[in-house]
Amino acid sequence: MEIIERLVNRKYELELWREEIQHLKNYLQEHQWPSSFRYIHVGIPSFIETISDHTIQQQFIDQHRQILHDYKRQLLRLLITISEEICSKIQTAFNHDMSQFWNYQHSLPVQEQFSQMTLNLIDQRFSLMIRKVHAIYCHYYHHSK
Repeated sequence: MEIIERLVNRKYELELWREEIQHLKNYLQEHQWPSSFRYIHVGIPSFIETISDHTIQQQFIDQHRQILHDYKRQLLRLLITISEEICSKIQTAFNHDMSQFWNYQHSLPVQEQFSQMTLNLIDQRFSLMIRKVHAIYCHYYHHSK
């Protein structure tokens, strides 16, 4: 039973990371930022406002905004890359645990193996967990815009 609990925990963690990655990619595609990025702000230096030529002043302001925008985009890409790496490691651990589970299951005499109904219940729990995590992330994603 310990291995099933470990599988369920890993699957849950894996689904959380998959949803996180998908939503980070959505932000990138929609040219929006996660709510945490609202706190990344670098004010326009006051000396720019002292430039008397408004065309040059506006060029510096635009350049400043573009640099900040590029920084946020790069940071978002970095978060996606890091998240994908973490997800990959969790997937590897889950696959390893699943392999151990099946090896153990097949090493038992037939009468001691989990019944098909028990295996179906485990699979249903995974499916329900995936839907639950997806629903939570969809709710969060749509309310954080």
